[in-house]
Amino acid sequence: MKGEKEEQIRQKVREHYGKVATGGKGCGCEPQSSGTCCSPNQAAGDQAGALMGYTSTDLESIVEGANMNLGCGNPIAIAALQP
Repeated sequence: MKGEKEEQIRQKVREHYGKVATGGKGCGCEPQSSGTCCSPNQAAGDQAGALMGYTSTDLESIVEGANMNLGCGNPIAIAALQP
């Protein structure tokens, strides 16, 4: 029973982020014109990225269009990975 529930959750997450990845319309949490993290506006995206722990250097090094601001934060900084 527990395994089924976990798989249902995984499937819903896959569906949601799959739509985001293929739809090109932001994360789906707000209207694109709202200027939030879901906005195609680069300044809003950078602001959201900074709030999630990315430095300005991190944000400048991101390939154009890769900053989707889906709310996962900065996993490398959070994990305190070292070279």
